[in-house]
Amino acid sequence: LGQINQHKGVHTLLEAVRLLSQANIELSIYGDLNRFPNYVAKLKRIVAEDTRIHLRGLAQPDEISTLLQ
Repeated sequence: LGQINQHKGVHTLLEAVRLLSQANIELSIYGDLNRFPNYVAKLKRIVAEDTRIHLRGLAQPDEISTLLQ
């Protein structure tokens, strides 16, 4: 939950989850998918075949408390 930008290392997290292919993990990434379109395109390529990883877009203000729990 935060900014989706290269310097935040989201791609590193996604690649790490992909390496744990046998692990029972589900990852949801929340943030603005429109602000850095080239970077988001890279992320979409990384997760294209991993159904455990989801790029959710912006969280609604009333969802944030629940997501952080």
